[in-house]
Amino acid sequence: SKHSTGRINRAHDRFEKSTVSLVEVRGQFHEDDELSVETFYETVSAAGLEYGPGFRCIQQLWQHSREILARLELPSELEYESKRNAIHPALLDACLHAVFADIHRTSDPQRVFLPYSIERVRIYRQPRRTVWSHVRVTRSDEQYICLDTTIFDEGGELVAEVLGVTCKRLGGSGLNLSERLYEGCYEYNWTASPRDADVHGRNFDYTTAALIVPDGQDPGDAELVDTLAMRLDKEGVRPV
Repeated sequence: SKHSTGRINRAHDRFEKSTVSLVEVRGQFHEDDELSVETFYETVSAAGLEYGPGFRCIQQLWQHSREILARLELPSELEYESKRNAIHPALLDACLHAVFADIHRTSDPQRVFLPYSIERVRIYRQPRRTVWSHVRVTRSDEQYICLDTTIFDEGGELVAEVLGVTCKRLGGSGLNLSERLYEGCYEYNWTASPRDADVHGRNFDYTTAALIVPDGQDPGDAELVDTLAMRLDKEGVRPV
């Protein structure tokens, strides 16, 4: 079955390169803006997103207003295979999922948002293990969170721009019960119907059945046995 489709346009990618420097970006954040990375990933995990060690690339994290700054480092065991990628997927994912810091502070931390669409991506150079991600939240409500992300290498050179990212809330995530009721789900609703021999015929191939009679003195036991014996006899099964 098809879960998603996408389209990439490389021919007419003509947006202006960002002129903001890493020094300018870091200057917007102060010591009091720093967040606990351990708490960040614990909160993400509690919401249902289990990032393994290879994807937990964020080493330091700051938030000021609706902007987030993260220093990230790709695990050493992934460094060799990262040479095959313009940006290793785990590192790029972490550059984007830093936006969860805004959700944790301004919204319901149990809400899970996943990427839905990306307007533009431009990669300028292949980074080493350490990068900086600057995330600017442009929209945030109960259903969507939108962001622009600029990625720098350790020397301050621009690595990539990922602009117009739209993340959509995963149905059923959230603390409120009403938010956990996924509108697109169906449920079974059983209704009683009379037994029809043509429809509900025998679904077994045995011809003899042993009825075990309880030792109790309940007068209903004998009646139950007689009823079962008659039912089996009608189905062509000889009770013993």
